[in-house]
Amino acid sequence: MKWLGVGILVVAVVGMALYLTQVDLAEADQWASVLSAFLGLVGLALTCYGTIVSRTSREQAQTPGAAEPEQRDGVHNEISGGTFHGPVIQGREFGQVRHDLGGDV
Repeated sequence: MKWLGVGILVVAVVGMALYLTQVDLAEADQWASVLSAFLGLVGLALTCYGTIVSRTSREQAQTPGAAEPEQRDGVHNEISGGTFHGPVIQGREFGQVRHDLGGDV
């Protein structure tokens, strides 16, 4: 299905290029203006559709009783195996870190 869309796009672009090289400059300019206006409207419609779908899926994920949404952003750190005596600090950038644990460590 994906290749069908790519094929249609290639045929349309090549066909328009051939047509616009055969007509005079004024007519080609008019056609290009009309086509760009329609492409702009299609882009606007797709943007609105994407926004609506995104909001709808986010609202459905936040309804009570729904499963927890997957965490797509952010960082998930996990430590397993081993024995830890004191705090474990994970992060990207740290300034001065001081541990006053006291006792035997």
